[in-house]
Amino acid sequence: MYLIIGASGFIGSHLYSYCKRNGIHVAGTYYSHSFVKEWIRFDLCQDDFGSICQNYFKENLPKAVIVCGANANIDNCKRDEYGSRLLNVEGTRRIFEQAAEMGVKSVFLSSEAVFDGYRGMYREEDVPNPLTLYGRQKLQIEEYMAGRLDEYLIFRLSRAVGSSFGEKDIFHEFYKFYFYKFYFYKLFFSKVSYFFQFTYFSSCYIIINYMFSSVITFL
Repeated sequence: MYLIIGASGFIGSHLYSYCKRNGIHVAGTYYSHSFVKEWIRFDLCQDDFGSICQNYFKENLPKAVIVCGANANIDNCKRDEYGSRLLNVEGTRRIFEQAAEMGVKSVFLSSEAVFDGYRGMYREEDVPNPLTLYGRQKLQIEEYMAGRLDEYLIFRLSRAVGSSFGEKDIFHEFYKFYFYKFYFYKLFFSKVSYFFQFTYFSSCYIIINYMFSSVITFL
């Protein structure tokens, strides 16, 4: 059995669904939104891994704990450095430390944000150089795991894209900010806008429904 901390988030919910569809025994936690009645409420900043195991799993400890819960919004991390550190660094590190003491493998979903992005196509042996607070927080956990844990896995994810419109993936803010503002601007002012004329971006993305087979395989 695997325990997903943060199963109510975008990546966590897809991972939980993938496990269920493929007959993999999994349990999940949520903090504020329980979309599945079997999920367990868990505050990554305060609650203990040992307590959740004792209260819900008894003798059947998870084979691995997969931490998906995080403040993944780069701007929010910068605005609330203290709060994001409690969640992304101190809370996550505490869970992995407790899991290691109980003999449970730790799995961390890190990010390409540990690199500066100037070159791209990074490999595991490349030297990290995060430019954002979010990236530095991810790197802190990676360094902790590499230096202190024996049984662990780190997955550096790129841009995760969902399979349904309206999911809170990398395009969510784009849809909300650009598309709707552009649409209503034309609707109410009847003017032609060239808003997108010089807007360019590219994303190195992962179709999220195809990502988790590798995660589970390595477990």
